[in-house]
Amino acid sequence: MKQTVKVIYETYFNNMSLVKNPLPKCPQAYNPHAGFKLTQYFATADEKNFEDIFPVMIAEEDFAGLQSLVSQMRKSVGNFDIKHKSAKSYCMSFLDFLDKIIAAPKKYKKIIKEMQDAYHIDGIEALADAMGGENILVKKAIAESYFFDPKSAIDRHKKILTALSNNQELPARWSSEAGVYSPSVSDKKVAVKSTGLQYKGMPVIIDKDGNAQVRSLIKCSTGYTVSGGISSIFQNYKISHIWGNAYDPRYFTNLWNIVLVPSWVNDLLDKDEYAPGATPLVIKLKSTFKAVCLQHYKMRSNDYNFNMWGGTPTHRPEFVKGDYTINCICPLQQGERLSGIKKEHVKI
Repeated sequence: MKQTVKVIYETYFNNMSLVKNPLPKCPQAYNPHAGFKLTQYFATADEKNFEDIFPVMIAEEDFAGLQSLVSQMRKSVGNFDIKHKSAKSYCMSFLDFLDKIIAAPKKYKKIIKEMQDAYHIDGIEALADAMGGENILVKKAIAESYFFDPKSAIDRHKKILTALSNNQELPARWSSEAGVYSPSVSDKKVAVKSTGLQYKGMPVIIDKDGNAQVRSLIKCSTGYTVSGGISSIFQNYKISHIWGNAYDPRYFTNLWNIVLVPSWVNDLLDKDEYAPGATPLVIKLKSTFKAVCLQHYKMRSNDYNFNMWGGTPTHRPEFVKGDYTINCICPLQQGERLSGIKKEHVKI
């Protein structure tokens, strides 16, 4: 179900009192979407694509066209088999709701605006549909990404921990947000050349372009190049900081926080899954990447010490469970130009 339609159904449930015979808020199996999916009962293309069409009509305020479509849908829903009685009830109730608000748009302008605000044209939805759904897209994103060797990640983590304990400088990405670094610096060029900067009391040096130190770390430890233009071995891949916080020296070059992902995946991973309005796909994707990292790198084991991080990194619970086969970049061995890449199995 598209996110726009889902939000509109939530609006319907929240205003159920407007219809003559209100129904209880129901499990998804019996919501209007379940009924409108029964396309074998629908004769015309408009009926079969009802959930694609009616949000557009609401957004365009084509209430006359919507009224006609609702009338047409009512006839087709009436033909539902008795075994679909619950779905039929919710479909009819939703059509009653639409009839009610479009008959008096000024009176119900607040509800209409809420549904209009939900209307978005999302390019990733089309990709998810083509792949067979959001869960399949998430699994494909994981399968096409590249993680690092667990021992390499532990070794890097311990180096960062040692540097922190000895009050040594560590690289971090520039942040323009006021008060992130002390003393305060408002210009990136000045910050890159500055010495004595601190992040929460930790000495930092500002990365010259936001990922130079990460690229150097990857090349030195594996031989692979990424995000360096046409000469890079990884093309159309991005360096993704899974837990973000790249402005924090504890996270910026920690390999458990870094995954090489296809560019289309990075666009989604750049979004905040905790932000209001975060889509289910963004929440699933980021939570699944984090769950895979936690398991692959055994980040909950005694090999890690996260005291200076305030605890082991976490994720939201809405990850896609399953068995994953991931690409794991091995450490570079003496005499090798490029390190090997092996398949690892991770269950989350």
